[in-house]
Amino acid sequence: MDWNRPFHAEDSIPETSDGTEIPCNFTLTKEARSLRCEKIHRPFHDAISAGLDRAQARGRRPVLLNIHSFTPVMRQTGEIRSIELGCCFNRDDRLAKAMLTDVQTAYPEVVTALNVPYAVNDIGDYTIPMHGERRNIPHVLLEIRNDLISDEPGQAQWAEIVAHAAKAAVKNL
Repeated sequence: MDWNRPFHAEDSIPETSDGTEIPCNFTLTKEARSLRCEKIHRPFHDAISAGLDRAQARGRRPVLLNIHSFTPVMRQTGEIRSIELGCCFNRDDRLAKAMLTDVQTAYPEVVTALNVPYAVNDIGDYTIPMHGERRNIPHVLLEIRNDLISDEPGQAQWAEIVAHAAKAAVKNL
């Protein structure tokens, strides 16, 4: 189950992903799909909503960072993805552009782009439209190439990059 997709989206429970079959998703009944929604999708989004509600109740203006990773090569097509960090958005590009600018300035060796490898939209995405756009809070979907975060040193480096960029971007908004 992909909890970043609208539950009703075809690819929320895919049978194949980039050419790899996912047998446990074959021929799911409506009841089995609903159970996954109740056990995985809904609790994830309820937790995000509750955290944002708490922050706003305390008079804080929360920021939503939705962080994902992507493969460097698409198995099915052979497409090589040289981008290292994508700052993705739908309607509101402010945080994405601010973070991209900070990364390009502070870490010029990092290959960055807006809306690469994916662009956010209402059909294929849920977290940004539901929790960021509807609340009108600063938000971004960050996509980090997963070979760069496959070990602890890479994870620490990217945690530093993301934290630095987020702090700088929010300060400049």
